[in-house]
Amino acid sequence: SKLVTDGTTGAITTPKNCWHYPEGKSGDHSNTQYALLGLRSAQRSGVRVPRDLWEDVWVKVIDHFLDVQEKDGPQVMRYKMLEDDGEYVIYKPITSIPDRARGWTYSAGIDAKPGGTIHSDATTGSMTSVGVASLLIGMEGLTAIRSAKLNSSMRNELIKGAWDGLAWLTHHFKVDTNPGHPDGSWVYYYLYGLERAAVLAGVRNLGQHDWYREGADWLVTTQRGDGSWNSGHGSGILPSTCFALLFLTKATVPGRVKITR
Repeated sequence: SKLVTDGTTGAITTPKNCWHYPEGKSGDHSNTQYALLGLRSAQRSGVRVPRDLWEDVWVKVIDHFLDVQEKDGPQVMRYKMLEDDGEYVIYKPITSIPDRARGWTYSAGIDAKPGGTIHSDATTGSMTSVGVASLLIGMEGLTAIRSAKLNSSMRNELIKGAWDGLAWLTHHFKVDTNPGHPDGSWVYYYLYGLERAAVLAGVRNLGQHDWYREGADWLVTTQRGDGSWNSGHGSGILPSTCFALLFLTKATVPGRVKITR
């Protein structure tokens, strides 16, 4: 289930493992995440789909996102947040082996790499959130059908990919902009993705950041008088407001699998 390329530029020609716009010819990770969220809801609701079809979808999703993740990145330590009656907070390192900050781009046919200068080839917070969530949804899907393909080797690679994606979000952590995007656009869409990735991973904090508290504080202070959020960050007023509310309500159903090392 590797990417099919044209043999010269490496650009994807048949997006077998991704979804795209009806008029599009190549896949993108944004549309792919919505397809996966729909499939996840269908599987959790007991929609009758042949088991081998479920297995094929989830394996292809995992293979794809592992294939196009950045190959290397800065070392990032993992921390646990400890609270004392909600007033005093400290962060304690919980592993001696650092993760590597490795993210994802928007275009399904482009291997993620640092320093992208346009939206499609930039490694961003919004798309890295997609990558983390997609790996975890795929893992949850295979676990639900007790797939033998989710062996120890795949599981370890998948969990490493997810934690390294979380490390990217930690290393570049922001709540008032979409990190990595050339102009910081789609910040509300990014926050919606950040919530989803963190909830599915079961993490309360990213490094020494309480992601929900910091994101909620920023959203509450930037909400407009009529209850909406500004459209000047990539999406229109209505989508921006929807994304903000999805973050604030923690709309993602928590995952049924845990990623620990």
